[in-house]
Amino acid sequence: RPITIVCTFRADAWSASPNIWGCIVGSPGAMKSPSLTAALDPIKRLERSARDDHASRLSEFEQSQQIEQIRRDAAKQQAKDAARKNPSADLARFFEGQEAAEAPREERFIVNDVTVEKLGEILQDNPGGVLYYRDELGSLLRALSREEKVGERGFLLSAWSGADHRWDRIGRGSTITSHALVSLVGGIQPGPLSALVREASGSGDDGLLQRFLFVWPDRDVSEWSDCDRIPNLRAHDALSALFVKLATNGSVGAMRDDVLGPERP
Repeated sequence: RPITIVCTFRADAWSASPNIWGCIVGSPGAMKSPSLTAALDPIKRLERSARDDHASRLSEFEQSQQIEQIRRDAAKQQAKDAARKNPSADLARFFEGQEAAEAPREERFIVNDVTVEKLGEILQDNPGGVLYYRDELGSLLRALSREEKVGERGFLLSAWSGADHRWDRIGRGSTITSHALVSLVGGIQPGPLSALVREASGSGDDGLLQRFLFVWPDRDVSEWSDCDRIPNLRAHDALSALFVKLATNGSVGAMRDDVLGPERP
């Protein structure tokens, strides 16, 4: 379920869903991708686990549908036989209890390359939102600057705060998402970002770029030195446990004591 913060003032009440758009800024070779890969490993694990679980449930569903089809065929044949014997016979009784089962929905955590319409369908099944991860965020932001992408850009702007959204398409019908929440994370080089900042200060000032939290490396890449050491596995496992707890319960309670333990990693 989506996490919601409700703020009440003297003459007003509003709610907002916590969300982060993050972008790591660095020159080529600044280790942006490895850093993002390490940070997102816990949620990628959740995605893989959910995918495997969905595949298992889908296999069981398809098997049950085959069994139900056999029963429907048998009921249809019985109804035909009864109709031949008595044209005014009550045929509805042969089909009692036969209700169309709904295919299991897939829980999603991450999307990478998706159309806005498909994203709407995914969000319809995942009201808690998803993470839109683009390693090279600049390509997405440049694409969103094109005129034919104005609809997708507008949707992402509203999905930053978890707004309701409805798509009406000929041939696809209507898709209604009551809580369209999308987090956006990726990396970009200083040069492309500078061009986007200049554009955002003029005609492109719609608030898209301002929604991001930008992170620059603490040190220049020229000061980089190789370091081969064992990762902090305890911290990694604690972070993974935190993600699992959030995905399962929607809250963490006494986070540090429950997940990390009383000692610092």
